[in-house]
Amino acid sequence: MSISQTVYEVPESIKTKFSTQNPTAQNVKWLGFKSDCMVTYSVNNLFHESYYKINGDLILTASDLKEDQLPKKTNHYLDSIRQNTKIDLIGRAVDAKNDTTYQIKGEVFKKGKRKIKYKAVNLQFNNKGDLVFQGRCYYRRFPYFYRKVRIK
Repeated sequence: MSISQTVYEVPESIKTKFSTQNPTAQNVKWLGFKSDCMVTYSVNNLFHESYYKINGDLILTASDLKEDQLPKKTNHYLDSIRQNTKIDLIGRAVDAKNDTTYQIKGEVFKKGKRKIKYKAVNLQFNNKGDLVFQGRCYYRRFPYFYRKVRIK
């Protein structure tokens, strides 16, 4: 389910706080809403999304990762399913309390008699590398605040 929201101006205090904390960010793009805002950017050619409350408090930051940056336990799990899985996206989310989760999106396939059937999956792991959720994937980078935007 998506929620249509009006786009608002992002307060300069949040932009300044972000710039101070992320001086090497490139391709910075902001999107503001009534009670929070989102910024997308890249650092060292890796994509990031950060979400802030309108008062400037950080909600979470999600970033692309490379497979070798995952916890070993997560990599062992991926090795066990690799022959039937195509990995499209690997990411990490760190919230304001510094709790970390890892997200892997891809496709699992089964070989039938005549066809190969694909199913998009979203795998989430805790900071220790344990699988905590497996569900459908909607192929958005990090679906924490998915919404359709209505410009006012």
